[in-house]
Amino acid sequence: MEKLRLNISIELHEEDLKKIMFKVGKNGIDLSTLITGFIGDLVASDYSRNGSDEVDRANSYYDRCWYGINNEDTFLYYLIENYEIEDYINILDDIEGNKEWIADGGERFKELEEAKKSLNGYYEEYAKKYSGKVPQDRDTAVRFVSKWYENYINFIYNCESIDEE
Repeated sequence: MEKLRLNISIELHEEDLKKIMFKVGKNGIDLSTLITGFIGDLVASDYSRNGSDEVDRANSYYDRCWYGINNEDTFLYYLIENYEIEDYINILDDIEGNKEWIADGGERFKELEEAKKSLNGYYEEYAKKYSGKVPQDRDTAVRFVSKWYENYINFIYNCESIDEE
């Protein structure tokens, strides 16, 4: 798996920045090492994490701060939780590719319809979980996932590949 360098912007009060810089400085690490370690623990990384206790505590912190609250019923949550997000995204990409092909005069109508049908199947499976009213209608759900994917791609695109030696 490729290692990437990302540039993120964090807004902190000056006093908080000073405190965290002093904290990591007195322990001989830098802020990047701290954040990388925390993320590694939060996602139980195979590449950069501490022990299982740290993984548990990072996830407890994340859960206690309510970062994931009120999103459990979204289509995006469903796709990620069920490990279907990458397949779904591949189908979205296929749909866009077929649309471009058709716009250029190509005959990809059948492939486009098949991809749309496949994409709808994911939403139908999500909707089956709910008896009665589905929390997100199809259009809202697809727009939400598409917007997230656009942000994801833009973020990843702006990362720099790092050669590991």
